[in-house]
Amino acid sequence: MPNTTLYAVVMGDFNAEKDAPEYELMAGKKDSHQGYVAYTDSFIDSWEAAGNGDKELKTWIHDSMASGWGTACLDYCFVSSSLADKVKNAWVDNDALGSDHQPYWVDLDFS
Repeated sequence: MPNTTLYAVVMGDFNAEKDAPEYELMAGKKDSHQGYVAYTDSFIDSWEAAGNGDKELKTWIHDSMASGWGTACLDYCFVSSSLADKVKNAWVDNDALGSDHQPYWVDLDFS
């Protein structure tokens, strides 16, 4: 059995977009040629690990008469680098009702 103490998942509303310094601290620096390059001891963005890097991720939808419509990616699931190859799929449920944040789903495969 693998050493599961190296496995970690951090998921939630980070109130930061991908160009924010907080995102870089979690997932690494963006390289214009390679996309996001993780630090060796950092977390990996599950969206990137699932191969969705070229697809736009929007998890927050704001509908307010005062400010109009707005969308952004504020919610993430980061996995430890030891779990990156276990991420098989990541998606947002855009049909869910009840919150201004859409549910973010990640499939991890341990088989």
